Amino acid sequence: DRGGSTVIDLQFTSAEELASGGNAPFDPSVEGNIFDLTLGSLETFWTQAMPAAFDLEWDSLLDDDQVVAFDPDDPSSLPECPGTDVDVEDVAGRAFTCFGEPDDPDDDFVAFDIQLAASLYDQIGDFAVSGIISRQYAFVAQVLLGNLDNDLDSSLQADCFSGAWAGAV
Repeated sequence: DRGGSTVIDLQFTSAEELASGGNAPFDPSVEGNIFDLTLGSLETFWTQAMPAAFDLEWDSLLDDDQVVAFDPDDPSSLPECPGTDVDVEDVAGRAFTCFGEPDDPDDDFVAFDIQLAASLYDQIGDFAVSGIISRQYAFVAQVLLGNLDNDLDSSLQADCFSGAWAGAV
């Protein structure tokens, strides 16, 4: 017994699925792509988890296009982060969360380097893309709880929150 974990052998159901290695498509224009699957499940998770665990409401980041893929080769693809000077060279190869004006959560957003996402997808698989996005969602949850700091405890809590979502998928 391995701590109660369960391994299920799932067979590929088509040649296309076999060719993909089981990964959801990367292309956002293709139905069932990793971005739609990840963002949909993150929104569902946090919409349920915030009130259940913390008695707080979750405001969807998708409603106001607050999840942004940027291309470091196109600086205009990076939105402005109010109150912070964010330069595309500083965030290339990263995912980050912009927390703009403290009294205006609508100017907050999650952003990730689409080239980083593509590289991780190619090297590791679709869930690597999900992981970088879920950690940013964890930071948003921490801000709602009032406990996002730049320290080890906060980083570990973000990992824990991201893992709680991963375990729920």
